[in-house]
Amino acid sequence: MELEPEDIKPAEEVIEAKVAEAIPAPLPPPLPPPPAGRASPAGRASPAGFIRRTLAFTIDFIFLNFLYLIPFTFGLFGLYLSKGEISPMASLISPFVSIWLILFIGYFTFFHAHFGQTPAKGIVRIKVVNKEGEPLSHFRALLRSLLSLFSFIFFSLGFLFAIFGKKKQGLHDMLIGSHVVLSQD
Repeated sequence: MELEPEDIKPAEEVIEAKVAEAIPAPLPPPLPPPPAGRASPAGRASPAGFIRRTLAFTIDFIFLNFLYLIPFTFGLFGLYLSKGEISPMASLISPFVSIWLILFIGYFTFFHAHFGQTPAKGIVRIKVVNKEGEPLSHFRALLRSLLSLFSFIFFSLGFLFAIFGKKKQGLHDMLIGSHVVLSQD
């Protein structure tokens, strides 16, 4: 078999063809960013399950009761020193319950507004966020604390929504638009 002069390609053309075959095709352009607006945290983080939420609440509740022992002890010690009668229990219960409620509401409001999570939520790696995935405002954190207290007082019925709902939100979360999600930290 003889080669004809027109079949012979210059070396430069052969090299260029081989190089072109070795180089992969260019990558497609990157996808555009998602449209601005209200993004759901479900796209960024998974909702926290009921077990984690219950564990975090139990740890917080135990911690709150230890904190509560401080004013409770001073109150009982003050009553002992004043030699006051301890028999009218109704007059004693009111201030102690008020202190506990203020401590409960203040604790959850402070931590949810400033850090997005209480110390116990940090331990189990969950946090409370708004629809944009940010910590709650002070007002929403206060409202969430009050509503969760009512959910707790009424046989914990408000928390059952977190078991059966698709977004795993408690009643108090649905009412204020908050989500409890797994923390990425």
